[in-house]
Amino acid sequence: MAKSKDRGEIHEMTSRISVRDNNLYPKLMISKNTNTIVLFENDGNGVVVYVDDNCDVHKLGEFNDEWIMSSFLPWNGTILLTEE
Repeated sequence: MAKSKDRGEIHEMTSRISVRDNNLYPKLMISKNTNTIVLFENDGNGVVVYVDDNCDVHKLGEFNDEWIMSSFLPWNGTILLTEE
């Protein structure tokens, strides 16, 4: 949430991307086969932001510019990123 000051008043501004509109990027999608969640920047280009412990196909942080979009479904959830 960002705040801007306009004429002495503080207005809160929020920005949300609806996963219902499949044409908007960036967007999170989940693999139909592996429960891997990918953050896409456009069709086919994305990075793995969640991988199931049992998945031996993909690695966290893996980037690919040739993802097969028909293998994914829109995902609506929360991902918490932390740096340790």
